Amino acid sequence: MHLTKIAASFAVASAATAVLCPAAVADGRPPVPPQAAATAGYTTNTFHSVFTAKTVDTAGSDSPGYQWYPTHFYWMKKTDPASMQLGAGDTIVLNSDGSPAGNNNSQICSMSPANTTSGFVGMSFGGGGYFEAMLAFDPDLVFSQRKALDSRPGDAGWPSWWALPVDAIIERSIVQSWSYYSTADVDPKYCNSVETDFMEYDGGPADRDVWGGTLHNWYGPYRYKAINYPYNTSLMRVPVGTDFTKFHKYGFLWIPAQASSSGKVRGYAAYYFDDKLVSTGQQAWDPYCGEAPPPTSEHPAFGVLDRQHLALILGSGIGEPMNVQSVNVWQVSSDWNLGADTLYDIFVDLKKANAVDGPIAIDTSNPELFDGHARRVKRSTAGSASLVYSVPSIRSFAVELFEFNKPSTNVTIDVSADKSHWTNANTRSRVVVPSKHGWGRTDLMNHGKLLSGAGYLRITLSGDKGDPGDCEIGQVRIN
Repeated sequence: MHLTKIAASFAVASAATAVLCPAAVADGRPPVPPQAAATAGYTTNTFHSVFTAKTVDTAGSDSPGYQWYPTHFYWMKKTDPASMQLGAGDTIVLNSDGSPAGNNNSQICSMSPANTTSGFVGMSFGGGGYFEAMLAFDPDLVFSQRKALDSRPGDAGWPSWWALPVDAIIERSIVQSWSYYSTADVDPKYCNSVETDFMEYDGGPADRDVWGGTLHNWYGPYRYKAINYPYNTSLMRVPVGTDFTKFHKYGFLWIPAQASSSGKVRGYAAYYFDDKLVSTGQQAWDPYCGEAPPPTSEHPAFGVLDRQHLALILGSGIGEPMNVQSVNVWQVSSDWNLGADTLYDIFVDLKKANAVDGPIAIDTSNPELFDGHARRVKRSTAGSASLVYSVPSIRSFAVELFEFNKPSTNVTIDVSADKSHWTNANTRSRVVVPSKHGWGRTDLMNHGKLLSGAGYLRITLSGDKGDPGDCEIGQVRIN
């Protein structure tokens, strides 16, 4: 069935059931959901989207500046434009057309691979947050299509709102998001990533008032195996008789795990429907500290999520159109997100730096001491050494720093507009992870606004006493 016919039938069904669009606040953005603010202090609206020709790359150009791109993320082909249609009221109708590029469950994504300096366009989200989409679909079409496509239930698709980490593909030379590996016993392209399914409506008539939400830890030489949360924690029950053809809010709360000198606090996921908590079983995990593969249970396995950056995905199945009105993300800040204007260095080599001064070396030893980072930079001899990055109009930065027993090494971060005159950038630490065999991690970010016009950032390691390798940098992000 052609999408225009499906969209028309959906519109008729919607009119019959009086689909309602909630009024927007004055600036077009919704108010902060109480569960986002009260639970984790997620009060900054870092992503707000409705669906127009300005926000959706309907031509598939992969040009910067859009919020949504026809999916060809991970294993997918670029979405057939016939699978998506901009609708009235700045909405979009998503529906697989059954073609190889129909991309069941995944017609559009908040990022896309592209031939740019960063390797992608769009946005992905790190450091936790509250993710909300306003969705409407017709369960009867889902059930009837499921019955009509009994011979292919696995690829028929269904209404879906979910995310995958960009980390596993952001570096083209390696496919690694499980940094800890030994080439002696594990493929160096060994992958460890977490799929987050915010909402999947894939049941039958008997489960009309139920949708699914869960996490999958994919690991192996590329998504070969998975650890999943128990089935009974993944069923979200909503009020009996809920009219899904009307727009409803589907929310996902991501709280990262934390570790401190006083102990560890587990991270967890929670699911909301129209601002009401609907998850019952616990989906929780411990802080990830570079545990060697393979995972043995969900608690260490899902902790790697806290180091990854989620690209948002929306889509539906064959003949099961899903209408999307808006998507919003609330976070503490955007510091840990990745966009097309982000320089993201995980030290595959030193080529992302504009300049390397002094005795800088890449350290690949003992990744288990460095939260699993297989590659870090350090000083190879005593003295001063620095990395200089060039990024137009630097807005923010985040540096992951590992230190050994409160070293004598000094770490300074400076910015400059001309690479000649430098100004110290005030920093703040976001999380401090207690030491493992003497090593601890501090995440440094800018505190307050940076120098106007700053286009260069310099990270300097210095000190003449102690081991020159007593301080290492795990990764750098500059927006």
